Amino acid sequence: MPPSSGHLYRFGEFELDPCRRTVQRKGMPLEVTPKAFEVLAYLAANPGRVVTKAELLKAVWPDSFVEESNLAQHISWLRKALGDRSDLIDTVPGRGYQFATLVQVIPPADSPLAEQPPGALAQGVREHTRVVIEESLVLPAAVRTPRASPRGRLYFAIVIAGVLAAVVWVGLKWRRPPIAGEFDRALVADFENLTGDPVFDRSLSTALATSLDQSSVTSVYSRARMKETLARMEKADVVHIDEELALEIAEREGIKALIVPTIAEVGGSYRLSARIRVVASGKDIRTEVASAKSKQKVLDAVDELAASLRRDLGESIKKISESKPLAAATTPSLEALKQYSLGVEMRNAGQVQEAKTMFENALRIDPNFTAAMGQLGSLHVILAANRVPQFDAQVGRNLLSQAVLHVSNLTDKERYTILAYHAQWVENDREKAAGYYKALLAIYPGNASAYANLAWDYSLLGRYEESMAAAKESIRVDPQFLPGYLNLAEVQLYELGDAKSALETCQQGLQVDSHWAYGHDCSGWALLGKGEWAQAEAEFEKAVTFNPRSTLSRYRLSHALRLQGHYQQALQALEPILKIDPSDPSPWYGMGVICEAMGDQEKAHQNFERYRQEIEARWKKDPKDANAAFSMADALSRLGQVESAMSWARKGMALDPGMHDSYADVLAMNHRKHEAIEQLQLAIQNGYRWYIFIKIDPDLQSLHGDPEFEKILAERIKT
Repeated sequence: MPPSSGHLYRFGEFELDPCRRTVQRKGMPLEVTPKAFEVLAYLAANPGRVVTKAELLKAVWPDSFVEESNLAQHISWLRKALGDRSDLIDTVPGRGYQFATLVQVIPPADSPLAEQPPGALAQGVREHTRVVIEESLVLPAAVRTPRASPRGRLYFAIVIAGVLAAVVWVGLKWRRPPIAGEFDRALVADFENLTGDPVFDRSLSTALATSLDQSSVTSVYSRARMKETLARMEKADVVHIDEELALEIAEREGIKALIVPTIAEVGGSYRLSARIRVVASGKDIRTEVASAKSKQKVLDAVDELAASLRRDLGESIKKISESKPLAAATTPSLEALKQYSLGVEMRNAGQVQEAKTMFENALRIDPNFTAAMGQLGSLHVILAANRVPQFDAQVGRNLLSQAVLHVSNLTDKERYTILAYHAQWVENDREKAAGYYKALLAIYPGNASAYANLAWDYSLLGRYEESMAAAKESIRVDPQFLPGYLNLAEVQLYELGDAKSALETCQQGLQVDSHWAYGHDCSGWALLGKGEWAQAEAEFEKAVTFNPRSTLSRYRLSHALRLQGHYQQALQALEPILKIDPSDPSPWYGMGVICEAMGDQEKAHQNFERYRQEIEARWKKDPKDANAAFSMADALSRLGQVESAMSWARKGMALDPGMHDSYADVLAMNHRKHEAIEQLQLAIQNGYRWYIFIKIDPDLQSLHGDPEFEKILAERIKT
């Protein structure tokens, strides 16, 4: 216990009186047990210092043996009694507890200290100020005043103590130096929401991450990356990433700093706080606080909190002052921000229909929410390009065109990303899109995502060497960022036919995340290029395990099984696709090919006929669809209707003269080998790069063994 000398301990709205053994908040007594009071009093008498559990046990229970669990229970009771200020008591893992606030020691009126000049009292206040990191702080010199009455001196001393306490706080908040050490990456736990108001769930975490992510010094580990780590930890269903879980993620990913934010509400006002913890030591080294007088001002408080944290992590005040305020960069509506946050999370999880709904909700609440327009617009154009139902390319282009009119309000990262999407999907200018990513990288040279996007744009421009260089740079700046490996492997495999290098790239990515479904799928495709069917099968099996809804991986698994003669298993690989995507008729064709290889001509005929009927219905909806024309030609070729098949193939070429690869399929199935090989060569000359598919395509099976065909494979696939 601190000495019962009549001193009072004042911290914020609280006052602790060791003599009377009372704790008050705004003059109202708090109910605490005697031992809980002694624990609080001891911590208040030792602010800013880590008090070990052993020291606390000895001070509060000097003559008794008490287990640590008993102490932990008393700490828990104290935190409940402190209500929204439970963060006054920090837990320092493996060590003990720390009282995390400014404490003023107020002497009684008859104390000798009351007779001392104000400078002496200021020194007492300074000694009880929480300073987590050792640092020098110069206080104003003691003020000399004419001798006054004892009452006047006491009043003056208390006023000066209050002023000096404020000076200490301001000095700590704005003048203290940044934390020693380099914190290039930080992970932000989800807000601990003590208000009970669900509108703060998700929304504030997104807001704080957005504000912090404007830093040019520290990059924020995104929620999408956290979810990937949770999947590897077999905790994919976790919704709230609390302090304990966030710390585990940070330790796994080698992140140096963890930020733990909290929001609490008292009488309509809100208090936000955030602790910075060094992951390696487990020690909290800074706590920042911001307040909001109403719910409408909470985002302003998040801005203030983020600015303090960025300063702590080493960013200049000038750079911080140039940042976009959250209400402009996102939305002034917390509810809209919550819907947006959920949409981003759904999109990252591959739940695109749900993401679409959330972004639409956000825009209904705030029609001027530019970032939501950008997200929804890009979702529409990308998924429409992949023929995903309920997504419309024109709707996406309209949204992106609307968003670019207001991008000046956004953060640099969001602004340049939306401008790049607009250039790519609306203006059809990939060179311009690449320019926007380069402009973003000039501001944030450590942005792995921008490098990955630049790599993708370069690949679409046919600038493969530059694409691979950008992808490698993405991997260099963040070896844990999987899209860098993805873009590099895609160029190596699908553009250059370099199965050997692509396999190496995928294996490096799989060391980061062994559950990376795309990495297994890409490895399997490379192994098909090398002719290693069984190994390819094993990789596709893993891809399907980690992403059961991937129809592409199931098709590829079916190919690997068919090439080994495992026909029944190949059929089983295709059947689930009919349920996953009922709009896709391709499984009927694939099952027909397998049944034909099994010698079951009747079943093969049934499957090919079902496929033909599905394609015919598609053709009636769009008689200018060249793909449908060639699909009809494929079905009719398999059904033995040669003349009709060739007629449909010529129709397809008339609609799209560049589809030499599809024409080659029809020619090969109808025993016109020389013409089929000529069409393949034309396809390659015109930019067709799917060399491994040429090797495994069942429609080109009759060409194997032909010297010209084998020469194409040998020249184009590097094994």
